[in-house]
Amino acid sequence: MKKILFIIIFNILLINIYAFDIEKDLYFWGINVHQALEKHGNIIAFYRKGFYDTKDLKDFTVNENGWYESSVFGNKHAVIYGGDFFIYYDYKNPELSFYDPNADKNKKKWSIEETVNNKIFYCGDRRKLVKKITVPDALKETINGKEIIYNTFDMEHFFVHLSDEYITFFKDSNPWATSKEPVGLEITVDYYEPYQFLTILNGYVNPTNQSLYKKNRRLKTIKIINNDSKSEPFELVVNFEDTVHFEEIKFPCTTSSVKIKIMDYYEGSKYKDLCVQYIGSKMNLNFYDNNPTWNTGTFEYEENNIKKWNSGT
Repeated sequence: MKKILFIIIFNILLINIYAFDIEKDLYFWGINVHQALEKHGNIIAFYRKGFYDTKDLKDFTVNENGWYESSVFGNKHAVIYGGDFFIYYDYKNPELSFYDPNADKNKKKWSIEETVNNKIFYCGDRRKLVKKITVPDALKETINGKEIIYNTFDMEHFFVHLSDEYITFFKDSNPWATSKEPVGLEITVDYYEPYQFLTILNGYVNPTNQSLYKKNRRLKTIKIINNDSKSEPFELVVNFEDTVHFEEIKFPCTTSSVKIKIMDYYEGSKYKDLCVQYIGSKMNLNFYDNNPTWNTGTFEYEENNIKKWNSGT
């Protein structure tokens, strides 16, 4: 009886969640059920508390700090996308951004570690493909009497927190950083199993202090070298645009390990530290174009009590 009751309740919840009748194309990304995103071609639909607004990716222009921005629901938003990620920051109402402004990465719950099938997962991880990131060194500095180490710990634990319900973008996550001369330095990325992609968020990325991106050095050109003797050898040269985005890199074949060799960098306007915020896999939660019949750029959902936002009315 309990099992039957559970199935009934579960199906009622699904009906409520998928009331738009677009369940094949809508993935709920957000800090609660009142926010969602979906994408059709280059059109992004933002859903928030009974209203939706749409933007073409070309509507997001790059500001002086290298961040993409546009107005959504009448407020200026910064967005970071690529590699199946799409994270936005609402300047006026940060509590409605796709990060939790109250999240404290120092709380124990965020660093809970669990091992499943010899793979390490942290609180909320849905799928972790990168086993280990080895860097040549890590910058250390002391701020207000506290030593800060700019290693890969935050990118592996706290930068984008995944769960079944939300993404938490920890705005105070530290990047990996080195004060050494970057050219020639190598980073090794090991996967749990053969994989064909690498995603990099270049520079020092913090939505509340956007100038850090250009104040510090960031990658300009890298060479990716296959480090797996069991797969076909390859070398790829990747050039980065000087903007805040997730760069998705596809290898010619699957591999269990690659080396990233730094070939060139963009100079920082203030600091000599080269920073990389994230090195890892794609999001693997795809809200992109899952239902081609809806790929029309139209989002007329009034019949479902969801109205096109128009000056908040």
